[in-house]
Amino acid sequence: MKLHIFGSYKGPTGYDTMVRNLARQMHDSGDEVHLIDHPSWSGIKIEYDELYDKLSEQEVFDADVMLSFCLPNQFPIAQHTFNVCFSMLECSRIPADWALQSWVTDLNIVPTESSKRAWMASGVPEYKIEICNLGVDPDIYNPDVEAAPLCDEDGVLLADRYPVRVLNIQELGPRKNIKGLLRSWMVGTRSDSGVCLILKLGSYSDNRMSKYKRTVDDLHRELGLTSRDYAPVFHHCVLLRSDQIPRVISAATHYVSASFGEGWDLPAMEAAAMQKSLIVPRHSAYLEWVSDEDATMVDVREIATDCTGNLRKVYDGASWWEPNGEQLASVFKKIDHNNGVEKAVKLRKKILERFTWKDAADRLRAILNDRWFDVEPAKVETAKDTRTVAWVPTIGTPCGIAAYSEQLCAAMLAQDKHSMKGWVGGNVLNHDRILDMNPDTDIEHFQMEYQFWAPVRLRAIGNELKKRGIPLVVTMHTVSTNEGAQKHNDIVRQIANKVIVHSDQARNALVDELGFDEQQVVKLPMPVKRIELSEDVQKLPEEPFKVGFFGFLYRHKGVLELAKAVSSLGKDVFLMMCASKPKNPHDEIDGELKEIIEQAGWTEEDYLWESDYVDDSKVVGLLSQCDLIVLPYKHYGSYGSSAAVNMCASAGKPMLLSDVCWFGHVDRKAALWCDQPDDQGSLADAVEKAMSLRCTGTYEDVVKSMDNWAHNSNVDLVASQHLELYASLREQC
Repeated sequence: MKLHIFGSYKGPTGYDTMVRNLARQMHDSGDEVHLIDHPSWSGIKIEYDELYDKLSEQEVFDADVMLSFCLPNQFPIAQHTFNVCFSMLECSRIPADWALQSWVTDLNIVPTESSKRAWMASGVPEYKIEICNLGVDPDIYNPDVEAAPLCDEDGVLLADRYPVRVLNIQELGPRKNIKGLLRSWMVGTRSDSGVCLILKLGSYSDNRMSKYKRTVDDLHRELGLTSRDYAPVFHHCVLLRSDQIPRVISAATHYVSASFGEGWDLPAMEAAAMQKSLIVPRHSAYLEWVSDEDATMVDVREIATDCTGNLRKVYDGASWWEPNGEQLASVFKKIDHNNGVEKAVKLRKKILERFTWKDAADRLRAILNDRWFDVEPAKVETAKDTRTVAWVPTIGTPCGIAAYSEQLCAAMLAQDKHSMKGWVGGNVLNHDRILDMNPDTDIEHFQMEYQFWAPVRLRAIGNELKKRGIPLVVTMHTVSTNEGAQKHNDIVRQIANKVIVHSDQARNALVDELGFDEQQVVKLPMPVKRIELSEDVQKLPEEPFKVGFFGFLYRHKGVLELAKAVSSLGKDVFLMMCASKPKNPHDEIDGELKEIIEQAGWTEEDYLWESDYVDDSKVVGLLSQCDLIVLPYKHYGSYGSSAAVNMCASAGKPMLLSDVCWFGHVDRKAALWCDQPDDQGSLADAVEKAMSLRCTGTYEDVVKSMDNWAHNSNVDLVASQHLELYASLREQC
């Protein structure tokens, strides 16, 4: 088998360990392996065998399989080969962008049934997923390894002073639940009990270590304890080579985990292979290779994930599993040197029989043979008739268009997985790779955003597509009649077979003002997907009247005028703004908004400004508490369709929209309308008039019409309309 293996192999993480061991096993078994480093994965590098650099530096060959060990949204699609992504996640479901990429990957491999359920919970079909358990190297991790000389502050070996030594290895982070582990340890142990806890901690940032120290202080205050009241905790925070880790494990008698979820937990398995007594939660990966017969398992309860920063997008909206802290404390209270020894022997025996890296490589090879090589003739025959649409959407930077693109792609894939299997994210900059991605591509579909497409490059791409005989569909979310957009418009008119718009105004602008052929332009709804509102949001006051706004901090969104208008209405209106700063702002207006708030003398009782980009369900959760949603967008020589109003429809509250072309796709009965959003006084009058209709039945009628409009524009219906368009285009071409 000829393999290109993409993955990080130079660092200390679990993914690095997995790549090194499986690459070696595949190579040692006679497979031809070219190793491609994932340079951005591990910021820290360690010493490793020179074999891996040799596999990386050898001459590149044509591979049968591109096997990538990475997150699905980092997966590099290789041309003319079988693309396999080996990944995992430690919660109940995967994010939407992972699911989309998993749909179009030839095969997804995960190590556990728990990860498989997470992929399927996000809509990835079962036939796209295989399970390949991971392993351990029994020559390195065995009970005969010499223990590292870990000492206490007096220089005494821990082994001489503490008969029971409990080890935990972790990279500090919210999922590892260090606070829960420490709380159970403090509650369940005494300073004279002859036990100690050894924490082998890693952290890629100083603030996590600082937070760890604050966690210890917080627990002391919460429990009314000091470090003298419970069994000692020793810290080992030095970065170790892979051959040094077994010696640290050998210095312990037990290994404990209190994490909220695991993809596999290599350190725990390595400790078990060294015949250490295991204490782990009854969840996720542990259920794959641990049982009550060979380890102490702690019961769990399902909880919502709680992350900030970059982790929020991965985990938000999913579930973890929290170990029972009282039960874990009871385990610590009863622990002794002989506790779990028989179970540890059983677990080591199981691991040696089923969970070595050789076993893992054999399983992996069998999966690849079964899913690709054994069916190669049939696959080649089928490929001749494959019809593939390659999507090039605006995906990556959070925005309404990116969100609806993901939803529409997923809906089309669900209805016709064969013709949509070539979907790929990106933009014009990586189009050469997209063209070569799949030789069966017969249609390309671009999401048209002017600022992402240089005219010269766009024309070259159009010429290349015509040369290859590939028709082009373009969705123009913004149709600009301004002089600066004329060059883009001319190129799109010349290279696109079909142009999709979402409103009559945009269609008329293309045909009547910009010279597009009437048969070239197709009006399709912008898809609406119902969003479940999150209850995990700040509760707004019941009184006074609450006005909600949603949109980026762009000047044309009208948030400055809305803030001024609401302030002019006095203290009888509460303003809730989900208004985050875009990644590439046209101009800086957050300072102006702060100035308006200060001049109005508002306090937290008068307004809420959610300035971070938050999950859609949380936006809807906040908007659903408002009495009226106001989107006072401005007209500046462009015809477009706002994805914001499509999401706001899920809040179930009436909307006051500016009567400009951004909302031309919305049914007139589905909203209240403001004629002059640019004028502060007119906007204040419109808001006040809309407020006066609260008890007249108008709100109910408008919301009902909005529900009907959203139903007729639902994402599944729009997906089928896109697929029909592709089918008709194939017949014409």
